[in-house]
Amino acid sequence: MSSRTRLNNHFLYNLFCVANFFFHHKITNKNLISQKLKKLSEMLKVSVDDIRYSFVYLQQTNILYEINNYPFINFSLLKKEIKEENKRELRSFLILQANYEMLVKPEISAKAFWFLVQIAELKQKDIVYRFVMTENSIHNALVNKVSLMDIKKFLQFGTGRDKLTENVEYFLEEIDKRTGEIRISQGAGFLVTKSHILRNLVHDARLKKSLIKTISPTVSLINDRTDILDLFFYLKEKRYFPLLEMEKIEQINPDEIKLHLNRKECEYILTAFYALKEIGFEHNIKVNFSLLNNLMNQIENNLQGDNDLMARAVEKAGRYKEELKRSVRSYVVKSLRANLVLPENLVLNKMADQYDGENPATIRKEIIKMIEFALKHKLKLLISFYSLYNKKIEKMVELKYLYDNRILYFYDRSERKEDTVAVDRIIFSMLL
Repeated sequence: MSSRTRLNNHFLYNLFCVANFFFHHKITNKNLISQKLKKLSEMLKVSVDDIRYSFVYLQQTNILYEINNYPFINFSLLKKEIKEENKRELRSFLILQANYEMLVKPEISAKAFWFLVQIAELKQKDIVYRFVMTENSIHNALVNKVSLMDIKKFLQFGTGRDKLTENVEYFLEEIDKRTGEIRISQGAGFLVTKSHILRNLVHDARLKKSLIKTISPTVSLINDRTDILDLFFYLKEKRYFPLLEMEKIEQINPDEIKLHLNRKECEYILTAFYALKEIGFEHNIKVNFSLLNNLMNQIENNLQGDNDLMARAVEKAGRYKEELKRSVRSYVVKSLRANLVLPENLVLNKMADQYDGENPATIRKEIIKMIEFALKHKLKLLISFYSLYNKKIEKMVELKYLYDNRILYFYDRSERKEDTVAVDRIIFSMLL
C-alpha cells in the first residue's frame, strides 16, 4: 500500500469520525465547535489541523449541513467518498461487550466503518477504536432509514457470530419498537402518539406553549411558532424516540378556497386529514397542508370582484367540506369499533347526514347545537368528557334532556343507567 493511499484512508477515516460526532451530538452553539473539534482530535490522537480540515471539507461538500442551526450529516454523500475496495471484508473485526461497547480493529474497511459511525458513538481511538451503541445512536440510525435487520446483520458479521446475545437483541428491538412512538408532522403541525404519552406531554412545563390543543386522545395541534426541530430534540432528551414526517404537497389553487374557509375550518381540515392518515382510512381528497397553514393568516382576503371564480369557489368548498364530514364520521366509527367494541350491526342514522353543524363537534356552541338536534330527532350520541377526577371518559349515550344549556341528562348504554354531565366538561361529541 502506497503512502498516498494511507494518507487518503487516514483522511477518509477522520471524515467519518467528525461526521459521527456531529451526527450523534447536536451542537447549536457555534462558539463551542472549535473546542469540540480540539477534544475530538485528542480522542483520535491526531492533530487539530487534521480535524479542522475534515470539518471544513464536510461543510464544503454539503455532507455537513444545517437546518435552523442544527447540524445534520448526509450519509449518502459521505458514502460516495469511499473508493471501491477490492479486498473482501474479513469477519470478526469487532468485539461487542455486554454494555454495548465495541472494540473495533483498525483494519476495518471504509465501507464497514461508514456503517459503524451511523449506529454507534465514537469514544476513543488508541490501538483500536472504541465505540458504544446508545439509545440515542440507534434511534439516530433508525431515523436515518437504517433498518433494524441491517444493524443486526452488521453486528453478526462484525462479531463473527450467527446470533447476537439476548441483551443486545432486546436492546435493539426495544428501541426499534419505540421509534415512532411520537410522530411529528412538520407539514400539518400535529403530534401523534399513544394516549398515555400525550397525557404526560401536555403537562410538561416546556411543552405547554408548543402543544396548544389536544384534538383527540392521541393527537395534539402544534403551535405554528414552534421550532419543530427544537421539539424533536427535546423529546429525545426526555428519552422518547420521535419521528419527523414530511407531508406531500398537492398543487391546488389557493384562491378557490381562500374566501370560504375560516381559521377554525382550516384547523378542522388539518385535524381530519391527519386523523384519516393515522388509521390508514382510504379517501380521495387531496390537500395542500402547507397551503392550508398559510391560509389561516389570509382568510379575510376577498377574491377582488371575480364573480366567476367566486361561484366556482362556493361550489368546490361546499363539496370539499361535505366530503370531509363524511370521512371524519367514517374515521370515528372505524376507530370506535377498534377501541370501544361498537356493535357491528350499528346502522348510522340517515338523519345525522342532514345535520348542518359540525359533526364531530369540539367547541361548546357546536356541542350544544348537536345535543339539541339529537334530542329533537332521538339520535344517539358519542361524547367524550372529563370526570370530576379529571379522567377522560368516552360513552355512547341516549339523550334524555338538556337543562338550561348546562347539564345534560342521558342514558348510559354500557352501564345501563341514567347519568348526567356538565356541558362544559364535554370536549367531543358526534352524531351516530
